[in-house]
Amino acid sequence: MIEKLIRMGVAEFIQKVLAGEKYFVGIGLDDINLSSYERYNEMQKYLKSCNHREEPIDLSNSSLRVIIAKNLYLPFVKAIETDFSEANLQGANLCGVIGLEKAINFSDELFKNRTQISQSPRPKRYL
Repeated sequence: MIEKLIRMGVAEFIQKVLAGEKYFVGIGLDDINLSSYERYNEMQKYLKSCNHREEPIDLSNSSLRVIIAKNLYLPFVKAIETDFSEANLQGANLCGVIGLEKAINFSDELFKNRTQISQSPRPKRYL
């Protein structure tokens, strides 16, 4: 984990995603509710239109502690040494996630129900 994180608010993060930015290495996006932000659905629609296999979003070495991002659509995300402590990613699609084995505090407990997650191109479904 990077010792000095670049702190980012929900508005800035969503704006950057919508602008096509993919590189979010070393960010601190802690204790926020992405799902309740007014532009969250717009970001979700945008994310569903992207080719994440070819151009994945990179959240490596970041802190996403206590984040709420229900139904987040982020397949093939890079999450090497990313801290997901107490995150709520209920219903998220993280199929093909890269670096899951090196993520911090990443477990099935983060996903309350019906989240798709796998470390390979063929998704597994955890209920």
